Amino acid sequence: MHDPVFLFAEKQPDGSLVFHFDIPPQSPTVRGLAAILANGLNGCQPAQIVSIPADFYAPMNLQEAISYQRLNGFQGVLAHMKQAAARHLGG
Repeated sequence: MHDPVFLFAEKQPDGSLVFHFDIPPQSPTVRGLAAILANGLNGCQPAQIVSIPADFYAPMNLQEAISYQRLNGFQGVLAHMKQAAARHLGG
């Protein structure tokens, strides 16, 4: 059984988002993936986040450096971030 992962997107006065995560310590890989994505996406507008392609890693050839399972982790965390950003679109 997997421990729950919680994500909250905090809207800033300029409309950008800052992501906060609550990820159990026994999930260090997910914590790392979330930190990398948050580092890159904190401060972006919701529309920018929603428009990121699921295969964002392809131009970097990241699929040659990390496992398929890790790529799925990136895509999963990004999907949750995009869902949170979509809730802030237009409002």
